[in-house]
Amino acid sequence: MKNRVKMPSINPQEGTNVCPGLIFFINGWESTGSNEILNLKLLYPPSVNEIYSHVGRKRFVNKDGKNFYNYINKVFYLFNYPRFEDAKLEAILNLYPKDRRRRDLDNPQKILFDSFKKVGLYNDDTQIKKCTTIMNDPNASLPQPYIEIAIFRLTT
Repeated sequence: MKNRVKMPSINPQEGTNVCPGLIFFINGWESTGSNEILNLKLLYPPSVNEIYSHVGRKRFVNKDGKNFYNYINKVFYLFNYPRFEDAKLEAILNLYPKDRRRRDLDNPQKILFDSFKKVGLYNDDTQIKKCTTIMNDPNASLPQPYIEIAIFRLTT
């Protein structure tokens, strides 16, 4: 039997801590002149292979995928961040896996970028023109694997 992804509940009374008892935060918007930067620290998303199920030729988002999309939706709903609309964007992702399983570097990008589009952070994930992804060494002492993300407008 497959392990289901259980997303933590989100409690707005805990300040910016979106996962009470864990270390996941929205660090907020920073404004540096004409540039806005969104800094996030979120749960490590499930694999693309884990969020889609197939019946015949039909492909659909399963319970794991819906749980993750709902988690992202709650985060953005609670903190009501401004949107990037149709701006060209750059994203920097720092991945912190818990174990040494082999992982594709682009797998978390797809899920996160699709989730951000669904919550309206930007109009389409094709707006991300530059993406830097760093896979850090696994750390078994982490309570949960996580991702740090910075998204900002490209200035040129």
